[in-house]
Amino acid sequence: PLQLFSALSDEGRAPHAVLLESADVHTHNAKLSLGCADPCLRITCTGRDWELLAFNRTGTKVLEAARPHLDFIEDMEIKENAISGRLPAPRRGLEERERLAQAGPMDLLRAVHRAAGPVEHSGFPPGGLLGAFAYDLVDCCEELPSRQVDPYSAPDMVFYLADHLFLVDHIHDRCVFVATALNVSDPDEEYNRAQDLIRRYEQVANNSAPLSNLPPSPSLKPAEVAVDLDDEQYA
Repeated sequence: PLQLFSALSDEGRAPHAVLLESADVHTHNAKLSLGCADPCLRITCTGRDWELLAFNRTGTKVLEAARPHLDFIEDMEIKENAISGRLPAPRRGLEERERLAQAGPMDLLRAVHRAAGPVEHSGFPPGGLLGAFAYDLVDCCEELPSRQVDPYSAPDMVFYLADHLFLVDHIHDRCVFVATALNVSDPDEEYNRAQDLIRRYEQVANNSAPLSNLPPSPSLKPAEVAVDLDDEQYA
């Protein structure tokens, strides 16, 4: 998987490349490797501020299809390749069920999922949203004290819409290329686009060069660990 991912992502230099690995929690044996070097759209959320950013024509079509599902958004700004805005401020003092039903970051993911659903579902994973949540995302659904300023300005959520990907099944020793015909334009056009993506994967896989050996790890001094909360404050 690393050789294929390296070839697809310019040796990992592609700015939005994603490689995910899964392993059995007991044996630690690798089960699946899943990657996409060229997703069509990115979803980011930091606090109440969010953005959907399209990277290509397919991503732009998804933006257009997602707009009707974003009617809960405040201060929405629409550009040619991006939509941004603010999530509604959460109401306080609600019961848990009411609190979790409020509009939040998950509704952004639902909006994109509804807009970009595949033309036809199959038994194999058709691609979709790949990403990660930060711990601070809990602020959107729990009543917590105001958090300190993040010196790194890291988002609370980053997800990519992978309309094509590769999946390496280590258990059955096989690699599968998946390209999804999204439900955002003419089905025949989407089918042809997906076929072109599969052919690109095949070409890259057949011509990928073996990975070179990694340089020795540099000698580092032990890191200094510092905390800003003691055990009583954290609890």
